[in-house]
Amino acid sequence: MNARVVFAHIGLVALLAAAFAGGIVYQRDGRHSSGGHAGHRDDPDRFFAQFRARLELDDAQAARVKQALDALHREMTVLMSGFHEQFEANRRRAWADIREALTATQLPKFEQLVAEIERDHAGH
Repeated sequence: MNARVVFAHIGLVALLAAAFAGGIVYQRDGRHSSGGHAGHRDDPDRFFAQFRARLELDDAQAARVKQALDALHREMTVLMSGFHEQFEANRRRAWADIREALTATQLPKFEQLVAEIERDHAGH
């Protein structure tokens, strides 16, 4: 497996985790908004309000949906605690494994690729 494929897999895992942790919500026009610290991740009531309004829930439905979303929020908070540290440890381990597989000619190209990925990641 080449380095780009490995990084694509790592990126996909990070994207999925961010979607769950950050509370990405798709709007009716297809655009998305990401929660971040001031958004849905830290404000499950705001997330619930969108569900209630869009689905036109009655009071009984709203209570069940609120309970389910609160449980999801608690579970995701536990799941995501420490995710970043574990992700970084996994990435460092993968990069070390990749470095061991590369030739002296390939290694500088890999280091350049890593620098580009980190620069692109820092921009997001």
